[in-house]
Amino acid sequence: MARRWRALGTQYNDAVAGLLSLALLACACACACAGCGRVGFAERADGDADTAGSGCDLAQPFGPPVAIASLDPDRGLEGTLRLLPDELEGYYWSDRGNVGNETRLFRVTRATLGAPFTAVGLPALDSTSGGVSEFDPTPSSEDQVIVFRRTGTGIGDALFVATAAGASYTGVRELTELHTGAGEIQPFLQVGGDELYFSSRRTGQGDIYRATRTGTTFAGLTQVAAVSDATAEDGDPVISADGLALYFRSDRPADNAGFNIWMASRAAPGDVFGAPVQVPAVSSAGAEGPSWLSVDGCRLYLSSDRSGTNEPYVASRPAAGT
Repeated sequence: MARRWRALGTQYNDAVAGLLSLALLACACACACAGCGRVGFAERADGDADTAGSGCDLAQPFGPPVAIASLDPDRGLEGTLRLLPDELEGYYWSDRGNVGNETRLFRVTRATLGAPFTAVGLPALDSTSGGVSEFDPTPSSEDQVIVFRRTGTGIGDALFVATAAGASYTGVRELTELHTGAGEIQPFLQVGGDELYFSSRRTGQGDIYRATRTGTTFAGLTQVAAVSDATAEDGDPVISADGLALYFRSDRPADNAGFNIWMASRAAPGDVFGAPVQVPAVSSAGAEGPSWLSVDGCRLYLSSDRSGTNEPYVASRPAAGT
């Protein structure tokens, strides 16, 4: 588990980086559209996902999203589920126990990929000011740094960072090096990488930006111009572990009105992204936004209000050989 991993210090960090590199190399060697990874998923009656098979067909689109019922215990507002590489632990925001009021950050865990999640609040990351909510938690792969958003009176929309220290979090500070005062939201730390993607309204509308992380500081801020649309609001960026696919939400013209999920790809991490395409099957008449992509590319986690309230969902590619 992540708490035990931290005790291994730099040895674990090196191991994770190596394992991710090997996994990505194995997928690349199999070919760009071949299935790779650990497991596939199928629906459970309780709305969570269950294990099925030993990989997925990356040439196939994601299937219809399935609600993650264990993360919506009281039919309130929940969203932006971000996980650690093993998909057993992670974070999300929720108003559980406080429906209709401020949202807070929660750490989520499950024993296996098919088991329901349990959630524990993170009071150390709560604002001390009334009327302030926390959203969009994104952890580093080794679970030692977390970036999140605060929204509310006297803050607007701003990004914050904290360091994990045992079972608590310390050093909470605003990421002033990334802020303009126009509103910065929806941060995403690349799995196994050092890039932070987020959305900002510094141009007057939502556009996607990226910066490079060193510890808990960020530099090299640039706009991801290839996916920008001068007439659209873009946000919820999710970069794949290999850096070759960028998922995001946008209200640009699509099959369904409102916010839909789009994806742009590139051949190498240093290349410019190609023209975005809408991701089929995961959109609805509601509003959708991606929140996390499994390392093997088999499962896309997302937030959607298709049921009437915002909830976490997961969409899965079909198992290899089916």
